[in-house]
Formats: sequence, C-alpha cells, structure tokens
Amino acid sequence: MTTIKLIKFLLIFNFVTMYRFLIAVSFLLINFLTDLKGQQSLKGRFGFGLGYSSGIELSSFEVLNRNFLKLNEKGLTDNLKLGGFSGYFYFLILPDTRISLNFFQGEKETQPSQGRFLKYEQDLWNFGFEYTFSISHLNVSPGFMFGVVTDYVELINYDGSQNFSNLIGSFNQSNYSSSLINFENKAYHISPGVSLEYSLSRFVAARINYSYLIRLNEDWKFLRRFSLSNFPSEILENNHLINFGILIGFMSK
Repeated sequence: MTTIKLIKFLLIFNFVTMYRFLIAVSFLLINFLTDLKGQQSLKGRFGFGLGYSSGIELSSFEVLNRNFLKLNEKGLTDNLKLGGFSGYFYFLILPDTRISLNFFQGEKETQPSQGRFLKYEQDLWNFGFEYTFSISHLNVSPGFMFGVVTDYVELINYDGSQNFSNLIGSFNQSNYSSSLINFENKAYHISPGVSLEYSLSRFVAARINYSYLIRLNEDWKFLRRFSLSNFPSEILENNHLINFGILIGFMSK
C-alpha cells in the first residue's frame, strides 16, 4: 500500500470523522479553559510567527476527469500539492488565544491526448481563532478557520499554430480550430483543524498543521463571467489538508 493510500485509509473521508474531531477539540477547550485560572496567568501570551508552508490536499479527481475528458484519455492524478504562507499573532485580551491566517495555492495539469490539455487550480485564504496550550517547547493549537476557496478548471484544444495573424484571423472568422473553455467556482469555507509547533529557538519554530476544508456553497461561472446551471456538484469534495512549514518571529513558549 502506498503512503498516500495509507493516509487516505487512516483519514476516512466522511463527516463522522469530523464530528469526532470536533468533539475532541471541544473537550480540550473546555478542559483547559476550566483549569485556566489555576494553572495559567490571566495575562495574555505575546508572540507572532510567519513562514512558508508546503503540503498536500488529499483530493480525488476521478469525477472531474470523467466529466471533462473523452473515454480512454489520461486524466489528472489524485491529490494536490499546495504551497503558501501561514502566520499568527496572539490575541492578548484572551489568554492563549491567537488569530491565524493562511494563504495557499496549488495547480496541476495533464495532456490527455495530442493537442489537449486539462488543468486544475485552487487558491484559498482563511483566518480564524486558535486556542494554544503548551507541552514543554511544543504548542498545540486547535481552532476554526473561515475564508474563501477558488476552484478553476481549464480544458484546451490546440492545433499547434504559432502564427499570430493566422490565429486571430481564424478566430474572428469563426473557424477557429483551437479552443479553450474554463470554469471557476468561488465558495466560502470553514476549516476546523489543529496546529503543532515546536520551538527550535525563541525566533524559529517548525510547524505541522492538519485541517478539513468544508465548502459552504457553489457558484460556478463559465469563462469566469457567465453563470451556470446543472454543473456536476460532485466534482468538488470536502478534503483533508496536511502542511508543513517553518515560522519565524517571536515564539511564545
């Protein structure tokens, strides 16, 4: 069994798993808030961090390939590599509570057959609140994020012409042998998750984050402009995200 398949097996793609996760997060929050007066100062933590993160979204492109490609054409392979920036700063009014921000982008492309190209892009940003408790130099921060995710799908037929006059001339005469169609969806999302950060020094920390992306709506547009109906909603899934990164700043221990 490959590593990706093993991860998929362990992280079951259904909401039952998320409900259990949320129950566990709620239990931790209640437990630590209950003991807050006895164990921690009411003075808020001070600290902030910002850094690059890279990770993977455990996604399936089987439905997308089936709806966009011809039979026997090679489609996009599963899972999407993401890269971007993560950061946080402590919300000093509330003890051990911080505001976190993330910006991620990923894309992949395949050539299903001669002169045909299929591309998928995803951009997302979010912000939210996390509660942090520490075990030695390890900070554990469960929380909820809110933001916007943009999905973009592009399919190209290209005849190989490289002459501008021929391309624009045939396009304006409606006998264009190359073509491009694209579809874009912008949706609000929530992402419950947890971050683990180990302080390598007072100014550097290693970070691993797990979250679950839940889209709250769909608003597909053709050519990023024209509204669509009957777009296959099953193309988009709620997915697990895992990313790793290094943060620099002033780490609160």
